[in-house]
Amino acid sequence: MIVYTSQKGGGYFVRTQVAEGGAQPQSVIVIDANKTYQTHWGFGASFTEAAATVLRDAGEEIAQEAICALFSREGNAYTLGRLHINSCDFASPRRTYVREHDETLSSFDLSYDRNLIVPLVKAAERASGGLFLTAAPWSPPAFMKDNADMLRGGKLLKQYYPLWAEYLATYVSEMRQCGVKISAINVQNEPEALQPWESCLYTAQEEGEMIKELARALASRGLDTKIAAVDHNRDILVNRAVNLFADEEVRRLVWGLAYHWYSCARHTNLTKIHELYPEKRLYLSECCVEYALKEQEGAPEELLWRHGERYGREIIEDFNNYSEGWIDFNLALNAQGGPNHEGNYCEAPLMFDGKKLHYLPSYYFIGHFSRFIRPGAVRLFTACGEDSMYATAYRNPDGKVVAVVQNEGEARTVSMRFGKRVAALGLPARSVQTVLF
Repeated sequence: MIVYTSQKGGGYFVRTQVAEGGAQPQSVIVIDANKTYQTHWGFGASFTEAAATVLRDAGEEIAQEAICALFSREGNAYTLGRLHINSCDFASPRRTYVREHDETLSSFDLSYDRNLIVPLVKAAERASGGLFLTAAPWSPPAFMKDNADMLRGGKLLKQYYPLWAEYLATYVSEMRQCGVKISAINVQNEPEALQPWESCLYTAQEEGEMIKELARALASRGLDTKIAAVDHNRDILVNRAVNLFADEEVRRLVWGLAYHWYSCARHTNLTKIHELYPEKRLYLSECCVEYALKEQEGAPEELLWRHGERYGREIIEDFNNYSEGWIDFNLALNAQGGPNHEGNYCEAPLMFDGKKLHYLPSYYFIGHFSRFIRPGAVRLFTACGEDSMYATAYRNPDGKVVAVVQNEGEARTVSMRFGKRVAALGLPARSVQTVLF
């Protein structure tokens, strides 16, 4: 077995070879290739205005380094991406593509995105060999809402449902003219969250109405863009999906269910969704951790490592509950955790301090999965019998098996069993390992 190990204070992706056979420790990780589950879709991140601004201002050399680190096979091998429609908190405030009160959409202008975000997307597509891109709005234009504001929640006025659907379809069409294909779209990011930044509230029934309008608008333009739903936290996922899909037409129109990791670690809700709606693609569309860096140099090592462990743990727990893909939030941020117009500063796996890129532990934790588990891989039965230890395993399309084991406790040795193959695997304290069979 080939093992790649990253451990706190001990380096990243350290390659070793472990001989099979020998003494069998009591603790066991069991992998059974006869029992299979979902097919893996991929990993990715969001092309926010903030990320695009940071990388543009950093210069061509740093931007290329970041793109290679995230999207190339020599880096984290991302194959998915997400874009925001209009502005979000990690963007200029209250930015839309039309003039206020333009009910004809004749002023629709994508030039800002075309100049800033599209070049970054195309560079990522070249590095990766191709991306599946999703998109979601944080808010419609203010004149379409009952609070006359893109910020602080509010609701889309009923008379603007058809116009907003046309607006979203126009965005998809205009992006295609720029050479960027949006393959899936959501009606709304976090439809139950009233935020101080761009946000808009929908009940499940209202989201369903907008899904129907959007489907009509896309079809009228001959667009094959898929429609995803929910795009909010795991805690509301089951209830919202049940209410959405009480309408059979909405269930037929929705291709996938997107979720976020905030507020709730109830991973088993994903299994419940899979049991109810096995035909729907299920994937995480956004996650990040709050800003932890007071200064980029001398950053709090323990907190950063814990954030990396959270990434690893949540990926394993989600994958073991039928999640098919994982899209992180910002590709990169500055040393402040922005730019962000509401001061909602967060971390990204790559942070730029004005001189160089810093690779946070979360970057390497994601890489232990994304570099080795390829799109089209099939999850295998995996069981591990120790507290503070997590594991998942996949069989790649080429037939090779990949297991990822995370140990958040003290150093230990476990017996890893895969069919008739057994090996004693040493797990350093506070480590993550990728095992290749």
